Amino acid sequence: MEKLGCNMVKKKLCLFSNRLFPFWNKAIGWRVSPKSLEQHRLRKDLLRTHCAGVNQSLFNLNNIDFNNFIVDDQHGIIYCYIPKVACTNWKRTLIALRQNEPYPDPMSFKDNWVHKFDRFQLLKHYSMPERKAKLRQYTKFLFVRDPFVRLISAYRDKMQHYDQYFYEGYIRVILQRYKNQKDVPVKYNGTKKTYLKPSFHNFVQYIVDPRSEKYAPFEPHWRQMHRLCHPCLVE
Repeated sequence: MEKLGCNMVKKKLCLFSNRLFPFWNKAIGWRVSPKSLEQHRLRKDLLRTHCAGVNQSLFNLNNIDFNNFIVDDQHGIIYCYIPKVACTNWKRTLIALRQNEPYPDPMSFKDNWVHKFDRFQLLKHYSMPERKAKLRQYTKFLFVRDPFVRLISAYRDKMQHYDQYFYEGYIRVILQRYKNQKDVPVKYNGTKKTYLKPSFHNFVQYIVDPRSEKYAPFEPHWRQMHRLCHPCLVE
């Protein structure tokens, strides 16, 4: 199917954003101040300066490196999502865009259903020539967040309100290694007891410890943003 023009895509994204963030949009009216534009320009200049010294290409990346790139061939857009940066709401938007008009309210999609939605096309599903063509022709976008604020959000969400995956894969390791707790249960039984919650200090210790990534790559919720979306290789 022929992809829509860039202006039409922007209008649709704005439409859904008004539903997702009504109070924020009412406050700013989608007007960007000159100060914000200048700040954005300076950020892009800084990024280009840094990337000039990076000796890499798309051919250096593995399939897993494209895991966060969602491709919408109908509208000609690619969204690289970063966990803890409103990615659930933007996935809602992309799911709504897949429907016919009148579009459903993105907020009608439940969180768990959105995260389990398996009909997204990811960039890793395409051959390398197709990846390069889509990256060259499509409108690409991502959203970032202050890295320290994002880290706090990840801690609150995944360390204080964890599930079996995060308990058995990360909580146990953190408690044993940095809290010197020897009686940590092997299996998660659904009970979030106070003594089974690492402190934020413990979490930071885990993040900065070189042993952590020797054991396993950082979990995407606190993995560095440039390692998820590769801005030096994708403009």
